[in-house]
Amino acid sequence: MPLIFLTKKKQFFLAKDSTAIRQKITGLLNDGISNISNVLFFTNRNFEKNLLKKANDQYAHFEQKRIWFIYINHLWIGLIYTILPIVTLFLMINLRQKNLITVGDFVMVLALMFHLFDNSWILLKNIDGLIHDYGNLQEAYTIFNHQNMVIEDKPLVNLKFQNPQIIFENISFKYHDNFVLKDFILKINPTQKIGLAGLS
Repeated sequence: MPLIFLTKKKQFFLAKDSTAIRQKITGLLNDGISNISNVLFFTNRNFEKNLLKKANDQYAHFEQKRIWFIYINHLWIGLIYTILPIVTLFLMINLRQKNLITVGDFVMVLALMFHLFDNSWILLKNIDGLIHDYGNLQEAYTIFNHQNMVIEDKPLVNLKFQNPQIIFENISFKYHDNFVLKDFILKINPTQKIGLAGLS
């Protein structure tokens, strides 16, 4: 039984890793969809696609590892559940042949044993689902339990700009080997409006 709980502890950590990467994928999808115009404007589609593919590969890796661990765990437990009834059956037959137990004892022990195995197997399967759900719950709990790291020692004051300006310095731009702008400098003062006119 301690071995079973040890494997469940390992399964919990795998479920936690899987949940964390799945939430990362959800965040990437949310950012990509909410900022779709910026992604298209900056032709950043391939970058976002590769980022999502990398996260999906990580999620597939953790999920395969978690499911494979559950499979191996169930395989060993199933093997134990197969061997124990056979050993118990031969032991009860041997005791019955020696008249150490009655037929009623024989039937009662076998019935209780199969009932116990059936219910414990169902319990183990439910624990698997509970561990997976607990990983999701713990990840959600960390959001509410997150401490605010920004601590203000002094009260905030309003920012005051003195002589604000927008300055472009030494801007150069070349199009088809021809400089459209070369060492261009532009200063925009407060209340000043600048308009650009010309061919596209």
